[in-house]
Amino acid sequence: MSELKKPQKCFFFYSIIYKESDWDLFKIAELLSEKHSIEPEIFFPDFNPSLDYYSKEMGEGLKRVFLSYREPMNRDDFVFFKVWVTALEDKFAKEGRTINIDLGMLSLENMILATGKPYAHRPYLGQGVYADLNYIFKAKGTEFLPWTYPDYQDPKKTEWFEEQRVSLKGLI
Repeated sequence: MSELKKPQKCFFFYSIIYKESDWDLFKIAELLSEKHSIEPEIFFPDFNPSLDYYSKEMGEGLKRVFLSYREPMNRDDFVFFKVWVTALEDKFAKEGRTINIDLGMLSLENMILATGKPYAHRPYLGQGVYADLNYIFKAKGTEFLPWTYPDYQDPKKTEWFEEQRVSLKGLI
């Protein structure tokens, strides 16, 4: 029989797509920092093919940034944070979305994105939120899954997530 116990803590991170003409990065970080007790680490990736997809809805001139809070969090809070960032997106929508905030959870064993889109490989977590497993961390490195987005298979992003993961080891 398995024993039910709390998992190790994780880090939450945000992948943010926005237009500089509509948003200031410091305002974004300030909004997200309401729920965190430390300043974020900021990463501007070069490879972002999904910006083409989002430009259909949000317009041209999009930027992408990752904010990571190297603060151990309870995994039980993942759904709450996804609901919260979705409400932030809705709050600032004008005639459509002006900002896209994707929440992710980084643990020692994997990286999961929170999504509202169901699919066969996305288990339901509650309150309309599904888990989208994108990385599995193994001794030999990061393993992608068949549905891992090309954006997240970029070596620079993978390296950044692996660095975040190493710092998590020292905090939990």
